[in-house]
Amino acid sequence: VLGPKRLPEVGHALGRGLRDFRGALSGEEPAPREQVLEETRVETTEPAKEPAEPVR
Repeated sequence: VLGPKRLPEVGHALGRGLRDFRGALSGEEPAPREQVLEETRVETTEPAKEPAEPVR
């Protein structure tokens, strides 16, 4: 029936389907990928340092 290789794939697909179904029932739209990337971007306070001189 389902071997050890296919069982995790089936579980993942089932979980994703349930999540999508619940989201459709509640009317929530998933966030666009660009918006998620913008929200998780980290600002740096200091510029990148110059590479050190190689030791000879």
